[in-house]
Order: sequence, then C-alpha cells, then structure tokens
Amino acid sequence: MTSTFPLLSLLVFSPLLGVLLVLTFRDAHQGRAAQWGAVTSSLVTAILSLFVWTAFQEGTAGLQLVERFTWIGSFGIDYFLGLDGLNLFFLVATAWLQPLILLASWNMQERAWQFNLHLLLLQCGVLGCFVALDVILFYVFFELMLIPLYFLIGGWGRTQSLVAANRFFIYTVWGSLLMLVSLIYTAVLFYQSAGYWSFQITDWYQLEIPVATQVWLFLGMFLAFAIKIPL
Repeated sequence: MTSTFPLLSLLVFSPLLGVLLVLTFRDAHQGRAAQWGAVTSSLVTAILSLFVWTAFQEGTAGLQLVERFTWIGSFGIDYFLGLDGLNLFFLVATAWLQPLILLASWNMQERAWQFNLHLLLLQCGVLGCFVALDVILFYVFFELMLIPLYFLIGGWGRTQSLVAANRFFIYTVWGSLLMLVSLIYTAVLFYQSAGYWSFQITDWYQLEIPVATQVWLFLGMFLAFAIKIPL
C-alpha cells in the first residue's frame, strides 16, 4: 500500500532535527540547551512513531506506508521504504528508547553535546535500516551507523577506548565489504535471471539460488551483522 504522505521518511530523518538543534545550541548554558534540543527531537521522533503505528492497518497483507522513487535508474536502485508488522515493532521500540537513553546520560559532563549528536545520528541509521527495502539504501543506513559508533566507543569508552574503537572500525569495514560483495553478487544473479538490474528486496524474492551459493552469500552477510551483535 503506497503512502501519499512521506510518514516513514519523516520519522527516519527526524533525528536530524535534533542534530541541527545540538549544533546550534552546543555552547549555550554549558551544553544543557543542546541536551534539551536532543531530548525534544527524540520525543518528536517517538510521537511520529505513534502516528506510524496508528496508520498501520493490522490484518492487511503486504507492505504498508510504501514510499518509492527512482534513485539510480540505470541500476534499478530506488529510494524504497516500507513497513510490515515485524519492523513496525522495532521501529517504535527504537523511537521510544532514544529519549530514555538521552535522559539516562543527562549528567554526562564530558563533551555532552557531541555525545548527544552521535546518538541522534546513530538513531537515524537504525531507523533507516528497519524500513529500507532497497538493499543499497539499506547498506547506506547500515554504514551510517559505523561513524557515530566509532566516536561513541572511542570518545566515551572506558580503558583503552581508542584501541577498541580502532579494532571495531577495522572489523566492521571488513564485514561491510563482505556484505557489499554478497549484495552485488546477488544483484548480478538477479540480472542474469530477469534480464534487468534491481536491488529491491521484493524483486529478489523470486530468485532461485543454488544451496551452495546461498551458504556463501549468507556467510558474507552474517559476518557483517555478527560484528555488531555485541553492541
């Protein structure tokens, strides 16, 4: 079911409002204004998630609140968002956990505005991953999470935090490359089968892939996810 109003996009990118507020008020009132901006933005995101929840029609088959337009047409890459019952739960949970996380870290004094900035960017990436139905778009959101995570680990971790951040970065880059290779190879298989390029998950459902190839593709994608599981 295609949406006439870009509600999912509004939800996914709403944390960027908080980013702007944090950058604008980072030096005001010893950083407290930036923290209030981050919390306010996260509450806006949480409220938007309730609008998404109420707009979702239970018992209706297929994807809902779909937003889609051509991004890189020659390779079948689209800006493609959609919702089902499973990712709805994770979407709402992520939206409501964020203000709790920000409030729990309220007393942090060390570069508080930067900490809040990275948390908001991280939330944007996570929300995008839950609703992206184009694998390249999903990959972009997935990699967006890497940048704030690196700075969060390196800047606010405990003993040898910078060493841990560098190791995380190296392992994540290798995992991400394996995922990218797996995704591109799957797209090639689809092209060979259908005669045109597509990176849409909904199109890939029709692929018939040999079991041995499925195992290798699974390993490439699993390693990229497994690296982030401890987080």
